[in-house]
Amino acid sequence: MRRFSGVIIASAMAGLAMHAAATQIMWNGGTDLLFSTGANWEGGVVPGASDEAKGRVGLADLIVIDSDQTITKLTGGSRSGGGYKIENGTLNVTGLYVDGNTAGADCLTVIDGGTLNVSGISRMGLGGDNDTGTTTVQLKSGVFNSADAVTVGQESTGNLEISGGTATFSGSYLWLGGDSGTTDARNGNGVLTLSGDGALNVLSGNVIVGKRLGEGTFTMNDSASAVFMNLAIGDVSFVGQEGTGAMSLLGGTLNVKSDFAVDNGSVLIDAGTLVWDGEHVADFSALVAAGDISWTNGQSMLSDSYAASWTNNAAVLFVDYDHLNAGKTTVWVSSTETMNSSVVIKGISLAMLNGTNSVVRWPSDASAKYVIQSRSNLVEGSWSNIESNIPGNDGAMVITNELTEPQAFYRIILDQFNDPTINSNSTVDIRTRARLLGYLYAEGSCANPLGDGDKFAIGVSDAQNTRALWCAQQMEEKDLLTIVSSTDSRIVLKDLPWDIPYAPVSWNTNIYMTFSEGLPHDPDNPGQWAQEVYSSQFIAALIEGEGSVDGLINDQAGWGNYTPHITEVCDLLNEPEYDCDAYLANSGKSVWIPTNTFYIVRAFEYVATGRVPGGSSGLVRASTPPEYATP
Repeated sequence: MRRFSGVIIASAMAGLAMHAAATQIMWNGGTDLLFSTGANWEGGVVPGASDEAKGRVGLADLIVIDSDQTITKLTGGSRSGGGYKIENGTLNVTGLYVDGNTAGADCLTVIDGGTLNVSGISRMGLGGDNDTGTTTVQLKSGVFNSADAVTVGQESTGNLEISGGTATFSGSYLWLGGDSGTTDARNGNGVLTLSGDGALNVLSGNVIVGKRLGEGTFTMNDSASAVFMNLAIGDVSFVGQEGTGAMSLLGGTLNVKSDFAVDNGSVLIDAGTLVWDGEHVADFSALVAAGDISWTNGQSMLSDSYAASWTNNAAVLFVDYDHLNAGKTTVWVSSTETMNSSVVIKGISLAMLNGTNSVVRWPSDASAKYVIQSRSNLVEGSWSNIESNIPGNDGAMVITNELTEPQAFYRIILDQFNDPTINSNSTVDIRTRARLLGYLYAEGSCANPLGDGDKFAIGVSDAQNTRALWCAQQMEEKDLLTIVSSTDSRIVLKDLPWDIPYAPVSWNTNIYMTFSEGLPHDPDNPGQWAQEVYSSQFIAALIEGEGSVDGLINDQAGWGNYTPHITEVCDLLNEPEYDCDAYLANSGKSVWIPTNTFYIVRAFEYVATGRVPGGSSGLVRASTPPEYATP
């Protein structure tokens, strides 16, 4: 990587072509180190608003700016490096170009009690070929304001160190390492360090740690604080010229207002706290699952209430929504010293965290999905789901659960294993099973039990018929059911894996309703609903067949006195897996999903055609059906 020498240039590069060249006034250091002393400058005149001030000193002697100054260009010694120290007053410059043109010369600008205002672009570490110097801007106290874009380490090494005071950047971006470039490849190294009680606010645009072909490093320590509108670690916007980034949250508080992404890099969290505006538990969990987040050591426990946690050998990573910070997602790490020693049985470990939560850990397979259940008594009661449809990751899975009883027992169930070399029932995707079960639940209320009591019909046509038949065929291949017959409007099945109670509807004794007693139950766990109802595809089938665009599942009014059929759907929609705030309507014969939560079920995988999803007033249009539901 090419490195730059350091000379500080305060100038608007684009503006140089628009304005007359500044008059260059050379520093001679004849009297003292004060910028404001005329005798220190050739000609005895202090540089003014249209002048370039050029120094001839090394790093040991910084030119001191101790009063208000406004200049066009501020240049350090090009061969010996050099720099400036702003102690009092305000320095106003059009643009900040901390640069150099001599190999090995370093440059330092220190703000310690004064104010630096930059109205144009700021670039630290601009440099040229064969330069190995390092450019550093330090804010120890005082103020650093930039009204335009800021790049640290555009092609050489640039450091921005904020240990006190407040820096506020209101331009279009802050880039650490690299640049957007056009015809050349810029491979700078940008380092941002926040420590002490330093504060950095980037109020608009993007903070990118590691821009195009660059390397970026962002570190927070102590009680420092930062507020970023958007933050990306790494840059993948240019294929083959990606930038890499690394972020270490070792202390302080980082607040991200909008978007947070790890595109090509890593994030380490220790004693710092990440606050992300909005509800982003699922988004952060995805980053953890992708291996983008690591953690160690940590801080004291911030709250006993949290949405998810992960444990490694060093500490526990927590994510919370709305408890610590209203309307925001909070992430922190606490030491495993708060966890007691674990009990391990056949690779599954159980430990207690802070005396209030259990931590269950087990090795997982990426081809599998798991269900974790608990119960307080092995003699009475039944198993209850803590979480279902958990995808494995070929590593350790960790689930933290709040303890509400004096004792608890746990078990892990292998719900699905997608090994194509094994011909077993578990190879049928739970989404396929759930989609068919949803069609049976919503559309299986016609002509049952078809005479002999063991055959069930799904009254569906067009795209619904095609998808339902495909799902049934996948299950028949695994001996989970038998397809008796199929037409364009009806599919008849028997030998189903679910217990399906049925009864004639009140207004027509020749029509029988399936699941008259409510949602299907798990045959292995009486009293618990079947695992398929917790898959989004079960609800997708209900909405596709019986829903409307305003959130009403409304085709149940003719079902007479068999209210569990609809009331248990309402209960299911309010389970943690969905949490839709659904409620009963039409005298308890329909379910409403409020508009403000309908997006939760609209986010399911819909297909391109069908009554509600993709219909004439459809909710979501997809170019093709999901792979698992494609005939």
